[in-house]
Amino acid sequence: MSSRRHNQAFFLSLKYQRKIKHKSVATLATLLKSKKMAQQYLFICGCPRSGTTALVRLLNSHNSLAIGMERYKYYANSKNISQINHDAFKSQTFFNLQDNQTNINWKYFYDELIDKYQSGVKYLGDKYPHYYRFYPQINHNLGDVKWIFIIRDVVSIANSYNARAADPKDQWSKEANFKKAVEHWNESLVSTWKYQKNNPNPKLFVCEYERLFNYDFDYLNSLLDFLEVEPDSQTETFFSKMKQAWLAKKVTKPASSSKLNEMELQYIQEHANFALRDSLLKKFSRSPL
Repeated sequence: MSSRRHNQAFFLSLKYQRKIKHKSVATLATLLKSKKMAQQYLFICGCPRSGTTALVRLLNSHNSLAIGMERYKYYANSKNISQINHDAFKSQTFFNLQDNQTNINWKYFYDELIDKYQSGVKYLGDKYPHYYRFYPQINHNLGDVKWIFIIRDVVSIANSYNARAADPKDQWSKEANFKKAVEHWNESLVSTWKYQKNNPNPKLFVCEYERLFNYDFDYLNSLLDFLEVEPDSQTETFFSKMKQAWLAKKVTKPASSSKLNEMELQYIQEHANFALRDSLLKKFSRSPL
């Protein structure tokens, strides 16, 4: 582990320890007991470039949720998936970021979650696009898990894959172009369909990117209803600010130079599993409350 990462991890742990010293032992014992009894988990997944990061930022604006940012992405494989367990979400582990667990080491992001961990929240969890490969394993490890699977238009995803693959400054794989986008999109749909088919109560919200990030407050409320948390002013304010930032970016950002050509669009039309997407959306359609 680099000295920089070590210092950041130490700072997070130390800050947390200093905060809890201000709580009485009795109060902490009560909090921890109630937290252990009521703790639920939320995992967010979907094809890469589907808006999972934006979704985590939005959900973490709510006082009842504390979701990691690809906190355990390197455990998302058959060898290490068992390490995503209850111990992984204890404060002394969760805030002690390790190189073999993640490369998303955003100090400011985890600073904002420390107070929530101290007080206790309804949901702890993590997001990583490819968690859709491990629905059964994560459910087995943690028990009470809810899932949000986000679907975005495959053409938009393919365009994003192309743009990142063409950027020489981006560490994104140069082979991860529009074809890989279709492969991942299809894979995510198949995995999610199999998961819900094999589970009578999958605790799954299929989130439509285009509906949520058209900044539809009714649709946001249907998502919060699935989580059984009340809408709050902080989340509504954050959602409004996201909309304002998106509108400003739309005005100032120049048109992308990586628009898909006719051959690429034809490939998508021939290979993307639109029928399965439609089936998922039909089965898990969420009407505004």
